[in-house]
Amino acid sequence: MAADTNASLAGDLGITAYLNLQFFDLLHETRDLKDVCTVVPFTAGAGSATQKLRFIQPVDPMTQPGEATAPAITNWTTANKTITVAKSNLYRSGSDLAYLTGVIQADNLVMSFLKSVVYHRSSLIAALGSGFTANTAVGSTGVALTVDTVYAGLFALRKALVEGQIDLVTHATGITQFMASLRGETATPLQIAPETQGALSNDGSGNIQFSWMGVNFRSHASVPKINPGNVDYSGFMSSPRAIAFTEAPVANFLSRQSFNPQTVAGETAIICQDLSTEAAGARSYICHYYPGVAEMEDARGVQVVSAV
Repeated sequence: MAADTNASLAGDLGITAYLNLQFFDLLHETRDLKDVCTVVPFTAGAGSATQKLRFIQPVDPMTQPGEATAPAITNWTTANKTITVAKSNLYRSGSDLAYLTGVIQADNLVMSFLKSVVYHRSSLIAALGSGFTANTAVGSTGVALTVDTVYAGLFALRKALVEGQIDLVTHATGITQFMASLRGETATPLQIAPETQGALSNDGSGNIQFSWMGVNFRSHASVPKINPGNVDYSGFMSSPRAIAFTEAPVANFLSRQSFNPQTVAGETAIICQDLSTEAAGARSYICHYYPGVAEMEDARGVQVVSAV
């Protein structure tokens, strides 16, 4: 039971160890980047872990061939990308005594799996920033994220014909750097704009921390570090259909198996299996997850570089 012992107390108290009387969550990343993406349904049972994303250019110049003259056929300009799902796992185990004497329940482990799944899929999305190369990256190595950097990214996307709402994904450090820059805009109308007041007074919660001038500001702890010495974060700004996301559903798979795993409510792509080991007096759970992410259209995103 040494692995389950948290602390030893004086012998005259009659208690030699606490097993697992109570747990408190440490600080952890809670934000989900899934809604930055376009969710693509995965085709189950098609015999492949990879599926093709097909694109066309719907706008072409029209011709004026003249009266009684047949026009030439104009074919669509086409392109394609692929998205592949891959297995991800998380495995936890505890002794039967730990379950009997404490508060560990299967539900605790399943909820832990769910939080880990959210972090994992968000980390796959956050890693895509350096892949946006159609637009020149904004920001500079060793330089904080500023109002000017955000406008540079916004201008780049607008010039590329991106319309509508923009998402910015960076590390929490970048969010605070931007807030400091925004707070310093004392000589401009930006300081008194209602969106500025909302940005500077945000409480740091939610998948979108605040929206400012048409940009949704998001942060995630997994945003990668880049450049020699890991001195910068590689975030990005993007519009819908810049990134595709999919999850392989497991319902058909479960119906054909002899074991009795469970799925998590609302999460059809997660399997949680009970791997009880009777001889060892232990009960284990393993989570299986099959996500996939891919860049859809390069010009819909731009890399944002900011100092660590």
